[in-house]
Amino acid sequence: LAFDNGEAVPDATYTEHIPFDHIKASLQVPVGAPLAKALFNSSSRSSRRHAWINKNPQAAAAAAEEGLIPGGIVDSPAPGSESTSQLGSPTAASPATAASDVFAAAAAIAEKRKQQTVYMDSAAATIIDPAVQEAISRAPVGNPNSLHTIGRVCRAAVEGVRHQLLSFLCPSLATPFKLAFTSGGTEANNIAIGGLASMLRTGDEALGKPAVLLYSSVAHPSIIEVCKKLAANGKVALAEAVPVRPDGHLDIAALEKLLAKYSAFKNGGLNFTDGRGTRQEDSRPWANVALAFDVVNHELGTLRDGAAIAKLCRAHGALVHADACQALCKVDVDATLYDAVAVTAHKINGPTGIGAVAVRAKLVAAMEPVMAGGSFDGEIRPGTLNAPGIVGFGAALSLHRDEEHAAMVFESLVSSVEALGADAVRINGTPRQSSGRILHMTLTGASPALRKMDDAEIVGYFATRHNVMLSTGAACSQHKSGDESSASNLYTRLGVSPGPTLRVSIDHNTSKADVARFMTALNELLTKIK
Repeated sequence: LAFDNGEAVPDATYTEHIPFDHIKASLQVPVGAPLAKALFNSSSRSSRRHAWINKNPQAAAAAAEEGLIPGGIVDSPAPGSESTSQLGSPTAASPATAASDVFAAAAAIAEKRKQQTVYMDSAAATIIDPAVQEAISRAPVGNPNSLHTIGRVCRAAVEGVRHQLLSFLCPSLATPFKLAFTSGGTEANNIAIGGLASMLRTGDEALGKPAVLLYSSVAHPSIIEVCKKLAANGKVALAEAVPVRPDGHLDIAALEKLLAKYSAFKNGGLNFTDGRGTRQEDSRPWANVALAFDVVNHELGTLRDGAAIAKLCRAHGALVHADACQALCKVDVDATLYDAVAVTAHKINGPTGIGAVAVRAKLVAAMEPVMAGGSFDGEIRPGTLNAPGIVGFGAALSLHRDEEHAAMVFESLVSSVEALGADAVRINGTPRQSSGRILHMTLTGASPALRKMDDAEIVGYFATRHNVMLSTGAACSQHKSGDESSASNLYTRLGVSPGPTLRVSIDHNTSKADVARFMTALNELLTKIK
């Protein structure tokens, strides 16, 4: 039984974090806000109610401010016929005492919640900026495909953001790209990888070699699972992982070997001839291999050398898709290096549910659509556009980001964790060769009791005891087990020993004070959980 923000939480694992020792023994029903208010307002409890308020005026005010008790009773006089001296000591069997304890605990929670929440899970989703919320609230209504005035105004807003985003992705605009808005990064990766796979050549057209998808072994599930599914469904002959080094960087030598093994075309660039200079009638490139990789890894924050990877793939005539969801507005992303790029708004303080995929214009006609029906946005994706979300995306792109401040805070975080020593915490990856936003660590000094805690218990410990929000890995994999992107598989691919894991991720709004709060919580976790 637990009470959290006015809601019943039916999970006994949380009770140890909330001071409900008396209540657990005396009340055998969920304690939600309605029941709590009823107990508190009961006329037979008035003396205890006012006694508690008199003894705890600040806590009572905080509880009233949170809506846990009616504000009007805080300042009302206690009944003259009763005094606090008649209360006696609390007993577990007394419903009146239980009611008083409910509000003592509720007020403590309210006071705790007045502390600023430390949010360190920006790799999962950043906090939406107020300016973005304002832009969404003012977004034009209607369907951008409508021909009337309202529709045209909506269309103008959408096209403005499309141009804005393409300007971010293609600084020179020397290589034309077409861009379609999606529901997020996962859909963008699906469209890009499925589209590139559909145009790969095989058999006689590829000198007898198969169509192959290569992918980073620690990429996001929307890369790994899509590649494997396309192979299982016969869309390509094979999907194979490119290994990473123990520091999380892509093994370039291994990638070169795989390209040399599978690619039928060594043309040094995107090729629309058959290798003998004969121009073909269709728009498919002469390629039988495509690589899908993450520009910034979603778990480790590792920054890939996109230019070197793209150059190597071009030398072997392979197509390239870059997942830039964790990279946009954090590191430079040049889409002209690749054939397709995926991005999303909720990693840059924008709204959830809106992303985009940019595809080299020459390739769009050769892509097999993932979906059908309706008009196609950018000739890539059908469906009615989410105009408010798109406007929010544009507003997020326009936000001022103090990169110098973010770099300073991230260095403070890395240095503070390093100061604990490798016997306590092992940092995975190379945080100083990263996006400067994600720190992945293994709690090597964890006690046997801490090692038995599951992900939910560890996250709950930080959240309920310290109001610090973080994760143990990718949010997309938190409710799945056995998938390739799980923590255990990540450790296997890195070739390092596993253990209790934390992924701490910041954005440009994170402060050094937030880092200090996290370190206090981390030290407590390591020292007190025995």
